This record gives sequence, C-alpha cells and structure tokens, in this order.
Amino acid sequence: MQNHKKNNSPGSLLIGGILILCICFLVTMEAFIPEKKPVKMPVSEPVDIVVAEAVPTATVSPIPTLTPTPTPVPIVPTPEPKPLSETVMPSDPYPELYGDNPGQIFLPPEEKTVYLTFDDGPSAVTESLLDALYQEQVPATFFVMGDTPQKREILKRILAEGHTIGVHTYTHDYHYLYWNKDAFLADFCRQYYAVWDATGYRPRIFRFPGGSVNSYNTHLYRELIAEMEGRGFVYYDWNVTSEDAAGVEHPEEQLQELLGQSQNKSRIIALLHDTKKNPHIATTVTEYIRFMKEAGYQFKRLDSSVEPKHFPYFK
Repeated sequence: MQNHKKNNSPGSLLIGGILILCICFLVTMEAFIPEKKPVKMPVSEPVDIVVAEAVPTATVSPIPTLTPTPTPVPIVPTPEPKPLSETVMPSDPYPELYGDNPGQIFLPPEEKTVYLTFDDGPSAVTESLLDALYQEQVPATFFVMGDTPQKREILKRILAEGHTIGVHTYTHDYHYLYWNKDAFLADFCRQYYAVWDATGYRPRIFRFPGGSVNSYNTHLYRELIAEMEGRGFVYYDWNVTSEDAAGVEHPEEQLQELLGQSQNKSRIIALLHDTKKNPHIATTVTEYIRFMKEAGYQFKRLDSSVEPKHFPYFK
C-alpha cells in the first residue's frame, strides 16, 4: 500500500493567507457601518385617527386655538350737516313758477288810495271796461283766467294801457283747485304760462278764487298760502266789493255797495267781476271813480310791492 504525502506547496499557503485577510477586513468594516433604521410607510388614515391610535387619549394635550387679533375699526366723525344750498332737494315740477317777493316785504301803505280789481276776465265786457278806465285815466288790476285767441289779444291791450295782470287760476273750479296742493299748482301754472306765452309778461300777483279763506279750502288754505308765498307770489283779498257775485246786478245798487263799504277806509282794494253777467260794469266803475276822486282819493294798480289785504286766519 502506497502512502500519500500532504501537499504543502507555497501556492496553497498564499491562497489561504489571502482568504484569512479578506475575512478579517470584512469583520472590521462591519463595525464601522451604521445600523439602518426601518423605513415607515406613509399613513393613509386621517391624522387625528392616527394620533389617537398612536398616543393614549389620557396623555394627549389639546392643541390651542389661535384667536386672531381683531383689526381696529377707525372712528369716522359724524359729518356736519350741509347748507340748504348744497342739499339735494326733490325736483320742482314747476321750476319757473316763482314771483319776485319771497320775503313778503312791502312799501309803506299809501293813504286815501283805491285799487280797482276785476276778477274772471277777460270777457265780452272787458273792452268797454278798458274804454272807461282809459277815459278816466285810471289804472286797475285784472285777475284773469282761461286762454283763447280773443283773450290773448285783450291781455295785450290790458298791459299796453298800463294795467296789471294777475293770475286767478285757469279753470276757477273750486272742487278741483282745492282738492290738494298739487291740483292748485297745476291749474295755477297753466294760467301763468298762458299769460306769459301770450304777452311775454310773467305775473307776480294772484287772487284765490273765492278769496284766500273760503268754505272749499278750509282744510288746505294754510298749506296753499305757505306754498305760494314761499315761491315769491303775493295774493290779494279785498275789503270793498260791489256784491255783483252775490246777486246785485243793477248798476245803481252796485255803486251804492261800493260807496257804502268805502266809508271810513283809507286804503281800499275793491272787487268787481269782469263777466258777461255784469254787462253794465263800465257804468258802475265810471260813477265810482268820479265819486272817490271828489272825496280826495287817488287810484293805483297793484303790484307785488303793494301791501295786500288778507282775510283773517289762524296761522
């Protein structure tokens, strides 16, 4: 039997040494490599649920709610009231319907003066009345109503001969005029524009149909007076009348009314009616003028500077 000898050649020893060195190197390097921590997977549940599961309820501290700091509101001072001239006022439906005496300031009254006034014209008798006034060289005042081509021509003559025209409303319909302020203004304005359009003259004075206080306007006269005076118009009642509207038709009877009521009066505003129902008005007026001139009276026409006569009322 042949004995085998152990193979201890130099190559084998070299390889073994290299293997031992490699093992030692790996062991040494493992000591220097940090330990890897496990990677957490993303949480898909709501945060509050995960926190509640991860931390016991007893140990969770509530998250304080942050109250936002309020922004201070600046204090705006209350504005001073604007002057009336800068205040926006409701639109005036009649912007040109204004007279020229808003302060109702008048000249000192003249003694022993008669102001003849005629309502309801022009009419079929106006021409004869104008003839009588021209003959006596006496001025007068006509409170007119209505609008026709014939009336327009007479209005022109009235002004041309030195008389005054005032407004007596357009319809003279008591029920309509004294229904309310707007109705009165609408009717008044219609006559105002009729005179203005016919003559170029803008009336500044007027007379209320039936006078400023009557049985039709007891609920309204204070408001109407305030409105018209505020617009600068001056209204005139009377203190002497021929009573022609009350049924006195005969010229001699009308004259006696005028003369009787004129006794002991220094300033007279006399009312007569210029209508076809009063056909003899020219005769009545002529006789009255002559009697009053003999008594020392002068005759003048009204305008907005003449102090008016007003019926008494409680303001």
